[in-house]
Amino acid sequence: MMHRRYSYIRRRRQLFRLPLLLPLLTAVAIIAAACQQPEVAIPTPTPRPTATPDLPATVAAGIAQAIGRIPTVTPRPTVTPQPTVSPQPTASPQPEPTPRPTVTPQPQPTALPTATPQPTATARPTPTLSPTATIVPTPTPALTVSQVIDRATASVVRIEYRERSIGSGFIYKTAAPDRVRIITNAHVVDGGVISDFMVVMPNGSKHRVISTRAGNARIDDLAVIDIEHSNIADLSGLGFAAADQIGLGNTAYVLGYPIANLLGDEISITSGVVSAIQECPWLNDSHNVQCVRTDAAINAGNSGGPLINRNGEVIGVNTAVYTNTEGIGYAIAAPYITQWLADRHID
Repeated sequence: MMHRRYSYIRRRRQLFRLPLLLPLLTAVAIIAAACQQPEVAIPTPTPRPTATPDLPATVAAGIAQAIGRIPTVTPRPTVTPQPTVSPQPTASPQPEPTPRPTVTPQPQPTALPTATPQPTATARPTPTLSPTATIVPTPTPALTVSQVIDRATASVVRIEYRERSIGSGFIYKTAAPDRVRIITNAHVVDGGVISDFMVVMPNGSKHRVISTRAGNARIDDLAVIDIEHSNIADLSGLGFAAADQIGLGNTAYVLGYPIANLLGDEISITSGVVSAIQECPWLNDSHNVQCVRTDAAINAGNSGGPLINRNGEVIGVNTAVYTNTEGIGYAIAAPYITQWLADRHID
């Protein structure tokens, strides 16, 4: 690039000098033309007059040849200046990003050992039941009357006062470590000294009464006595029947020790049916004590003993009989007994 520019400047300078050189070039052309004219051979025999040279024409021709030898300079096109580029506005500095908290790498869980696959059990075909087959639950065998009586008599006791048999009772609860709770009639233990009462167990062992809680012998005629026993695990109590388990015509059994001085120390069992559920006949209308009437024999000495149903549940406490009649006895009903215990907070 530097060489071409230099050549261009040099040629331009020559153009500027051309007017000054024209006289010189004209002279040079004339001289050159004169030098280049061939010599004309003049015949000797006939001498001709020498021609006068046309000087102006010769000079003009020389000038024309010199000008023809000068190269024509082609002018370069004028370069249009480019518009000045406006400087771009400087971008506002972006705020530096807030550094994120470094995440603490969590420990990789320890891979549990791969459980050894257990062999797949072969499914057994489900037996197809016949559409007519009906599965009937096996009924629990009912206790016989003898079994019911044997279980009940194990809870019936005899009550003595100063070594004389005066009535009966039955165990309804035992409490650790050595307490046994018995129900009887209030008229059996009414008016006596507690230390003079003894309870005779079915196996013949005797235990002194340690406490008594009795009602009114002329109204509710119920009492609870407590004794101590060293082995209550061998004892069992009788439960009370619900009201709907005391139905008219149902079988009833009287258990106790009647006329012990004549019949001995053996327990007595009589049977009958429930003939009525009514207010106890020895009360007036101001008291609501329910009694179960039965035709089972209730004799002196049976007082305080249990009247049970076919399931061995207590439906009443044997209490009274009509004198000069046969087959009419009364037992205070079980629903009233449970209410009486609750009202006196006796568990």
